[in-house]
Amino acid sequence: MQTSAKSHLLPYQLLVVFSAVLFICCHALPVQAGKNKNAGCVLHMNAAAWNENGISRDAIETEITAEKNDEILVAALALHAVDLDAWQLDVLFDPAELEFVEGYEETPDLPNFLKSKGGATLWMPPVETAPGKVRLAATLIGSHLEEAPDGSGVIALLKFRVVEIADKTSAALSDVRFLDSERDHDIIADTMGGRIKPPDTTRPSVEIASPNEKILSSEAVTVLFSEPVTGFEAPDLRICNGGITDFSGDGAAYSFMLHPLEKGAVRIDIPAHAAEDESGNGNTAAVPHVLECVKNQTPVISGTPPGFLHAGTACLFTPSASDPDPGDRLIFRIENKPEWAEFDAATGALSGTPTNADIGTTRGIIITVIDPDDAEASLPAFHLTVGELQKSDPDGQDAAPPDPSDLSDSPDPSDPPGENGGSSGNGSGCFIESSGNSF
Repeated sequence: MQTSAKSHLLPYQLLVVFSAVLFICCHALPVQAGKNKNAGCVLHMNAAAWNENGISRDAIETEITAEKNDEILVAALALHAVDLDAWQLDVLFDPAELEFVEGYEETPDLPNFLKSKGGATLWMPPVETAPGKVRLAATLIGSHLEEAPDGSGVIALLKFRVVEIADKTSAALSDVRFLDSERDHDIIADTMGGRIKPPDTTRPSVEIASPNEKILSSEAVTVLFSEPVTGFEAPDLRICNGGITDFSGDGAAYSFMLHPLEKGAVRIDIPAHAAEDESGNGNTAAVPHVLECVKNQTPVISGTPPGFLHAGTACLFTPSASDPDPGDRLIFRIENKPEWAEFDAATGALSGTPTNADIGTTRGIIITVIDPDDAEASLPAFHLTVGELQKSDPDGQDAAPPDPSDLSDSPDPSDPPGENGGSSGNGSGCFIESSGNSF
């Protein structure tokens, strides 16, 4: 406590007694609204790894990780003090969890705020007044009122040893009082204690999710970790039967677009240790996320069917068909099949041997291939003409085929080009251009 500007330094012994009386008795005195009604006091739990430059709420650590038998250095900070001349406070803790070791006014790296304007102080050594309760106090001494500081800084340091760590091992502030140079004191209401927590050994879990289980095409997929992680990137994803684009995210949430390669199961895996949390714990492996791509691709059919054959000539035409979807079993259908022909629905083969009774043209023949999802593709409609039985000339050679224009069933002007009788092939027998099925 400071006296008037003209007073002299008090003898040390008297000052000790005076300060003790001041802080013991101030509880009985009425609290007068002083200059520090808006000041605060907080415990910074990691003073060993911190300096006081730029003190702010954001820079204060109210939690620290520690293990049994660790020693921690805790700083008591005055915040936004005005004309601070003296102070006192109690620190409360569970003696079964923390053991008070000793207290300091300052260290070379953490100078005392009360001395920040050049003043001298009387430091009252911390006393454990009851199990789990330590009382601290200090006051400026001297006659220079301008030495009372304004602002924020360290007013005391306390060392504790960790006995046990429970879920809520903590240290709290109680009965914090600031006295200004005009001898008015305030009970500080804005206080914050601190917590000691055990090391984090819990590994982050991760979940893969999407809106749909069955998809037709691309699908948005999200990846959610149980806590913020770093190091997670697109190559960490394991995709079977698919690819990804638009990978983004940070912290605990990520997303991407999944693109199936083909119909069937699409599997997404995230292996263990693809990312890690703040404590360096790698994630556990995700439960595989399996989607079913039901996208169906249309089968393909090709081949050049015959346009003309002689009666008595065997005909066999089998179109070539395939399906981009592996495993799809194909069947075939025919429209306007010639009466003399047979059709195999399993292979699409059109076969048979016409007779003179079948001379004429069958129009609009369509062969169609169909997959299990009823997607289908067809050959262009074609016509098939049967001519008279071919005769041999006197020399034993086959006679030349008749000119198609001489056939009794002359071409229809609406026929597709090259699809009427005689317009494809060379007129001898059944014209077949096919390479079999692939399915």
